[in-house]
Amino acid sequence: MQQNADQNDPSSGNEKVLKRESPVFMSDRSRDHSEDHDCIDPLKEFMAQVDRRPEAIAAVFENEHITYRELNRRTNQLCQLLQRKGIGPETIVGVCFDRSIPGILSILGVIKAGGCLLPLESSYPRDRLAYMIEDSQPVLVLTQERYFEVFENCDVTMIDFNSIERDLGRESCQKPTNRLKAGNLRVIFYTSGSTGQPKGVMEIYRKTVPPLDSEQGQNSAETQLLKVVSTDRVLVKCPMSFAPFLWELMEPLLAGGTAILAKSGGEQDFSYLVRLIINELVTISHFVPSSLRVFLDQPDIKDCTSLTSVCCSGEILADTIRERFFATLNADIFLTYAATEAPGATWIHLHRDNFQQPLRLDQKKTTKVYVLDSTGTPVPVHQKGELYVEASERVRGYFHQPALTAEKFVPDPFRSRPGTRLYRTGDLATHLPNANFQVVGRKDQQVKVRGFRVELGEIEASLGRHPCVHNVAVLSRKDSQGDNRLIAYILPASNGHPEVSHLRTYLRTQLPEYMIPAVFMFLEVLPLTPNGKVDKRALPVPEGINHSQRTTYVAPRNVLEELLVKVWQEVITVEKIGIHDHFFDIGGQSLLATQVIARLRQALDLDIPLRIIFEHPTVAQLANVIDAQLSNTFSDLLPDETEHFPNHT
Repeated sequence: MQQNADQNDPSSGNEKVLKRESPVFMSDRSRDHSEDHDCIDPLKEFMAQVDRRPEAIAAVFENEHITYRELNRRTNQLCQLLQRKGIGPETIVGVCFDRSIPGILSILGVIKAGGCLLPLESSYPRDRLAYMIEDSQPVLVLTQERYFEVFENCDVTMIDFNSIERDLGRESCQKPTNRLKAGNLRVIFYTSGSTGQPKGVMEIYRKTVPPLDSEQGQNSAETQLLKVVSTDRVLVKCPMSFAPFLWELMEPLLAGGTAILAKSGGEQDFSYLVRLIINELVTISHFVPSSLRVFLDQPDIKDCTSLTSVCCSGEILADTIRERFFATLNADIFLTYAATEAPGATWIHLHRDNFQQPLRLDQKKTTKVYVLDSTGTPVPVHQKGELYVEASERVRGYFHQPALTAEKFVPDPFRSRPGTRLYRTGDLATHLPNANFQVVGRKDQQVKVRGFRVELGEIEASLGRHPCVHNVAVLSRKDSQGDNRLIAYILPASNGHPEVSHLRTYLRTQLPEYMIPAVFMFLEVLPLTPNGKVDKRALPVPEGINHSQRTTYVAPRNVLEELLVKVWQEVITVEKIGIHDHFFDIGGQSLLATQVIARLRQALDLDIPLRIIFEHPTVAQLANVIDAQLSNTFSDLLPDETEHFPNHT
């Protein structure tokens, strides 16, 4: 199989080769996992929509749109090119795009070729991306030229989609063929890992249900799952590396509906999302509960009358959010309990008649779910145990980590068919009457931060490598709104006391923004258990922001700065913020930034872009920009609208 561009390939001059020749089939790819399975077509339903509704709009991005006929033609051509470069079953292709029409074309082209998707976030630290590339060894990465520099330290072939697009017209428009079978790799999602590096979860194609249904199984009516139909317009706003992204993108395309793409960074700007939903008549959207709460706070939220269904996952949906949702919107909520290792485990449909019922998992309606004790025995009613979920037909395991795979994916003792497995979720649950279960906590150090899965051990490992850190412990504590907030407890090394700003900068070279602790506390000693481990239950609760995290205090100098300080103090819930304190160094994050901007828009009656708080993150800087807008010179101080603000998730 050929890995780099063929010299006779018309597109070979448009790719950047950054890797040496290496075997395509390595480690987990070296075995035939699809033996005795029939060939499958993961896009069979999409092709049916192409035949049935060729001129219908498949996807919309700002002022662009593409029909089903055109989407099928162009992805067929891309598939032919990819297959000539050796892409097929069990070969991995990295994809790194802003949400865009070219991004959709690339994803569908890889799927049609039979390749395995490797979603890559351009906002991730370069060291993290380099590790993901080194670990997974993709044959190539499809991306945009402006992201080449993000991968400059990676040993991989880069292909700029825009450069090869003009050559696609030479490729055949006919439907391609591949040897894809049930059990072949579908996608590798990298998630936080407890050992200090992310781990790749290998999802596979299934034979029994449409393979790209992600967190659903729409053919099973009795499961009460969300049924996407041809009249639906589904908002696509999740990051590409977040599993629900494939659900948002593929569900409308499989059903003949329309995918409405949010601009890059738009998922953080809830005012923008409200306008997009209203203008594009979006009917279905996905939110993690903490984001849903902020979304419901938007002034024009009641104008989102086209919304019929909202999917929620990633966190527990608080009663207060449920109640406010149904008081604000005439729509239903679909809750999903799932993990990357167990997609589509179960769904719950909440409508106006049943939204006050307790949220529980019902194993009779979806994938089998069990609550087992330490011996693998089902616990009695009202007893607590670990939640196990069927996994054999969806996930192969962890990439290059057979020991971890064996630990987390165990033989299913309740089914006789060989090869059936259960995934140990790590969630603690209570067995309730009528075969229901209720999740009550975790048995390990994994937490959810704004819907993102975080292994506290990965943060501790990264901080522990800093030369000025002798020991460290990281905890998650609830803030005043019930959201998880990461706290780092540092025992400094004898060679000096690290500055918080330096620790943040150091971590940003290794971890995504959502994994950067909101608060750093420096202790003279870390409490220990009798066996010498850090006693996390004895760690102190922070009483605000440590003084070392802030600059020398400077009071507001005018009415505008006083307003900004007041809003920041209310939203971040800290006292005495100075005009030179950095928003993201004193506990700010993207959801809080949206609340700050929403309050300022209302107080000043100005359409203030969300990105300015990322580009001007102190009160003094922000006041200057807003004052300039009040003076009608705002446009001269801001970058072009096409620029993207950082992903401070």
